[in-house]
Amino acid sequence: MTSPRTVELRVHGVSGTPPGAVLGAPVTVQVAGDSLGRFLRPASGAGRPLPAADGQEVEAYHWGLFTSGSLTQALWFLLLPFGLVNAAFFMLPAGPPRWARTLAAAVLRVLGLTLTAVFVLGVVHVLVDALAWQGPGDGDPVWLGLAALGCLAVLGTVTLLGRHRLPPPPPGQDGALPAPDDDAVRRLTRLAERQFYVREPDAPLLRRLHLAAGGLVVALPFADMRRDGPGAVTVWTVGLALAGCALAVALLHDSRGEVRRLLGTRGPLPPSEDVGAASRAWEVLTAVLLAVSGLAVAVAVVRALRDTPPQRGLLPGLSGFTFVLLLCGLVALVVLFCLVETLARAARRAAEAVEADSPDGVPAPFRPYAGGTAAWVVATLAVFVGIGFSVGLSYATSWLLGRLGERVTLPEVHERVAYSWGVAACLVLLLAGAAACWRWLAAGAIRTEVRADFGVPPAGPGPVPQLVDPAVRGTWLGRLKEQVGWVGALFAAVGALLSLGVAAEFRPGRGASDVVPPPLGWLSERADDGAGPVLVPVGIVLLSVFAAGLLRAGRGALFSADRRRVLNVVWDVVAFWPRETHPIAPPPYSQRAVRDLADRVTWHLRHGADRVLLAGHSQGSLICVAALLRVPAELHGRIALVTHGSQLRHSYARAFPGYVNAPLLRWVLGRLDDRWVSLYRDTDPIGGPVLAWGRQPTAEAPTGSVGWSTRLTSTGLRTADDVPGPLGERRSGREWRLLDPAPVDPQLRPWPGARGHGDHQLDPVWPLAVQEVWDP
Repeated sequence: MTSPRTVELRVHGVSGTPPGAVLGAPVTVQVAGDSLGRFLRPASGAGRPLPAADGQEVEAYHWGLFTSGSLTQALWFLLLPFGLVNAAFFMLPAGPPRWARTLAAAVLRVLGLTLTAVFVLGVVHVLVDALAWQGPGDGDPVWLGLAALGCLAVLGTVTLLGRHRLPPPPPGQDGALPAPDDDAVRRLTRLAERQFYVREPDAPLLRRLHLAAGGLVVALPFADMRRDGPGAVTVWTVGLALAGCALAVALLHDSRGEVRRLLGTRGPLPPSEDVGAASRAWEVLTAVLLAVSGLAVAVAVVRALRDTPPQRGLLPGLSGFTFVLLLCGLVALVVLFCLVETLARAARRAAEAVEADSPDGVPAPFRPYAGGTAAWVVATLAVFVGIGFSVGLSYATSWLLGRLGERVTLPEVHERVAYSWGVAACLVLLLAGAAACWRWLAAGAIRTEVRADFGVPPAGPGPVPQLVDPAVRGTWLGRLKEQVGWVGALFAAVGALLSLGVAAEFRPGRGASDVVPPPLGWLSERADDGAGPVLVPVGIVLLSVFAAGLLRAGRGALFSADRRRVLNVVWDVVAFWPRETHPIAPPPYSQRAVRDLADRVTWHLRHGADRVLLAGHSQGSLICVAALLRVPAELHGRIALVTHGSQLRHSYARAFPGYVNAPLLRWVLGRLDDRWVSLYRDTDPIGGPVLAWGRQPTAEAPTGSVGWSTRLTSTGLRTADDVPGPLGERRSGREWRLLDPAPVDPQLRPWPGARGHGDHQLDPVWPLAVQEVWDP
């Protein structure tokens, strides 16, 4: 009997795995797609696709060039805080109340604008204050003018990085596949909404507002050099324009009717002509603010160059404005926490009203991180990283100038930020000590589990060095990822408390040498030389190393494609989400990758293929699930899914509950009629089980079983036995746990060693999973 023609379509994960590694072939050839989204197959030495074996064709979709292909993408490390605050929007808890979600989105946009201002102010600290005002320039008008141009050049470069867009799919393809016609699917996940995959309508307007605000930040120190006469008018003008930018950013949702509804106007969205009028109004408003920003920069700089006051240490007004920005960010975080907690509380009440094992319930392993406040946690960490980069850049510059004999005074707030980073360093050490203690306490239990997995007698040594020891180390490391939620919440809470302390004891007009210990200063003794708390020098070193390390990594990525691919791993995760709250971020590749994959699956099934197997690794598993939502429903009966090293349950469902959740995974299982196998390893520090969890080894297990787990099905939850497979894997329904290192005979195949997160397709179990996925 002829075997059905099956296409195994592999989708790689983060870090842009090379096509040869995805396909396990030394030579590959592109068979479809374009220069960014590529479909490749194994090829002969002549570059021709190899024929299928037993009707099984292997193909790979390579999307890594969306995030790490060009030299421009090497500079994306500068946008890390912007990308984090943008991702925080998609972490908001799903469900009502709608007013809280709308206000939370507005607050996140204001917080994003604040981070842009913090970044620009850090550049002003370095170029204008440290170099042109206090340092070698000594207030010379020429130096000040060049410094102002330098600040505007950096702002323009960063803005251009945010303007990057992915090209549309190559010509010849049909239009974008329709969204699922099932309203129930759209209620399950926002990945099924058409709006998620279209061009961001607000991003260009937001980008202009951020550019205007950045220009005003550059203008403010020059406007404040002389506070007499028209100088005060210029300062007030710049301040009001900044407030206008913040207000416009917060209310930009009104172009889609959200704020109009919030203010009490009921009814459907406005007609298309009203939307067009609103868009034109926003175009005019942003153009006016951008013009005001440019005029303010020109007037302030010209006045400063014409009549520069004598140098008086720290640039006038810089310390106060730094504190104002910090205070704005702190207030935004407090308001955001209240709104996120309101949404999270409503989501918790809704979950408690439904049984966890019902189709609409939320099983405990799917419950959101930090009680549903992950959006606030990530936004707080974004502020912490953004301020740290700017302050660290200032400290690194002052240290370099000090080596040249130039003494530079920094604002008081900088030393308080350094103190906060010193406290964070102590917290990291405490957590590292706790992790080491936990490893020591848990090592015995983990070793017992591992020896049982590999069949090593408890009393005998067995092949301990080759199998058990690496597995014990990897299992301990793999279990650490389960603690990421509360660790992030702990850092966010400590950072918020330290920020409150900074705000409570700020005194304008003082340099860093006049700083007294902040409220938590009793934790440390003052240094013998009176230079300040012991934690402050620690924080200064950390900040300087952090900023210098990022700059060095960016420099290396400019000249090395491999380093660029590794550095942009974070964007493989963050840039999946559209630019909703911060416009200066990498372009979302989901709008291309999901469509490319869905189009390819549809094309195969309509042009000769009997079946298509989607095999998604890590981030690729999310792309595969999203693509299934775009494939026509009548084709789902000929599709199967293998996910490996996936974060669908323990990361995405807990961090992005409105997009990935248990009901969505149940829907996928039902549509595919259980043709889904999930592979994972206990030693994986990133991925984990998706369809089963809570493994419990027990002596009372049935014959042939090694324990039991809770299994997710298309209709709810049920208990499933863990059964050893023919190649040593442990099966709990459609969830397969692979032993790592794989128990292979080194005389028959190369010894694999510990693999952790990768190379699942090289495991001896892989062909078996590909074969049995079609036989639920």
